[in-house]
Amino acid sequence: MFPRADLRNITRDTMLAMVALSPLLLALALRFGYPPLAEWLLQTRGLDLTPTKRPW
Repeated sequence: MFPRADLRNITRDTMLAMVALSPLLLALALRFGYPPLAEWLLQTRGLDLTPTKRPW
């Protein structure tokens, strides 16, 4: 009963749709946007975003 009402409210309100989809959009942006950004920063600025091992 509640999931159906929630879905109905999401289809009515654009802000609720964005809130509901934001984790998916963030995951896609990180999955496909982070590697090219990291490569660009390494080539243009010399900034390496790869994780490093801690000495301890």
